[in-house]
Amino acid sequence: MIKGIKQSLMIFLICLVFSLLGCSAIQHTPKAAHEVEVFPKEPSPELKPEIRELELEPKFEEDVLKQKQAMKGLFKTSLDIVEADGKLTITFSLTNLSGKDLQITHGSGQQYDILIFNDQDEEVYKWSNNKAFTQALIGRELKRSEQLDFEEEWNLTDNNGDYVPAGAYTVVVEMMVGLESGIISRDELIAQSTIETS
Repeated sequence: MIKGIKQSLMIFLICLVFSLLGCSAIQHTPKAAHEVEVFPKEPSPELKPEIRELELEPKFEEDVLKQKQAMKGLFKTSLDIVEADGKLTITFSLTNLSGKDLQITHGSGQQYDILIFNDQDEEVYKWSNNKAFTQALIGRELKRSEQLDFEEEWNLTDNNGDYVPAGAYTVVVEMMVGLESGIISRDELIAQSTIETS
């Protein structure tokens, strides 16, 4: 009697396992090619009535366009170069011309860069080459008419440390400055001058 119950129980368990495996196989069987559901590339209004193109009122569209456009008349970058004792002294500044105090930012510890090109417009020197800068957003207030002054020297060597031949060189200074709100016209952050070295 007990043997019969054990056999019945075993048969029941085997059937249960096979039925579960069968259901699992059916659920995971991929559909035949003719049964594959095809969805349209673009959701149609009938399928997704809640998806509609967002339209802005004209006055808001104007504000968005203004925010995307670079602002002008905020800054002036000045540059002065003096050659003496086999090197160039590069003095440059950024002046707030906006008529109001501005919150400016630097994307890192690098506040500017200097690039020098020969008369074939080839870059021979980049000030930031092989320098490390703090990777942090740095903010400060630049008051109305306030000027940030900087000075660097170029010892007339290229990026490899070799002396460059005498000739005409263009020095380009670019200020690495942003605004907390808005985009600055890049022209206002760049100054350049050409000098003949001896």
